[in-house]
Amino acid sequence: MTAPYYSSQRNSYLTTAKWGADGLDPPAIAARIVDMLNRTSDLVPAGQRWFILDQKRERWASVTESLRDLIEANEIPGDFGEPNPGWGYSVVLLTLDSDQGPPTSTSLDISITAGSNSLNYFSFEIGDGRNLPDYSRCTYQIHRAMIGAIAEVWPCPWIFAYNSRSPRVHPPTDLAVNGPLKPPFGGAWIVYLSAPLAKGLAPPTELVVEPTAGGGLFLSTARTLLDQSNADEMRRSRLLEKIALERIGCGTGGGFPFTPIRVGPA
Repeated sequence: MTAPYYSSQRNSYLTTAKWGADGLDPPAIAARIVDMLNRTSDLVPAGQRWFILDQKRERWASVTESLRDLIEANEIPGDFGEPNPGWGYSVVLLTLDSDQGPPTSTSLDISITAGSNSLNYFSFEIGDGRNLPDYSRCTYQIHRAMIGAIAEVWPCPWIFAYNSRSPRVHPPTDLAVNGPLKPPFGGAWIVYLSAPLAKGLAPPTELVVEPTAGGGLFLSTARTLLDQSNADEMRRSRLLEKIALERIGCGTGGGFPFTPIRVGPA
């Protein structure tokens, strides 16, 4: 009998970003989504295309179908379903074979909250909560390309990509020496820092460092997937984790921090 699959056992590579009030309305959000998808069109698996979740009608709609109107309809309501201007718009994007789905292990999965007057959010992964990623598609190159597009299109001051493999289920080799991975930057793999956060930073020579035109930095443990069973890779991951904690900080309760939007180019 096959062992049951639990999400805590996922060996996934995830990317997240957060930023403060951005003043974006549905037309501006739609324009940024189109820009981002155009920049990453070569990442879409063969036979798939982008769909957006129409949350009110509970269906998948092609992103070519009145994207602005679909985003406006996905305005985040108040606690009791009432209109609540200022909470922003929820956007879920998936690459699918058709509007009937379902998502597969190769699907690109994006969730966005934008237009909020407080906190906005972006996440990306390959596969979804029900599917382990196809590791032939889950590569450094794909994630780095998506992170570059996120930085160019959205006003995020930082982006964090990490390996979510649970140390409780898959203990990394450095666990006995360094202790458990600490939130929120455990499993650090790729980090983007905008110019204000990168200012004066002298990254360790062991990390891959790529400066941006706007004065920011992309930092990576290596140009490969992070392997938590490899002690040397985890040593570099700890170096990157330390930089993220020092430069980005830690939010209340150990979560990702609230950071104002980036002003200016990536």
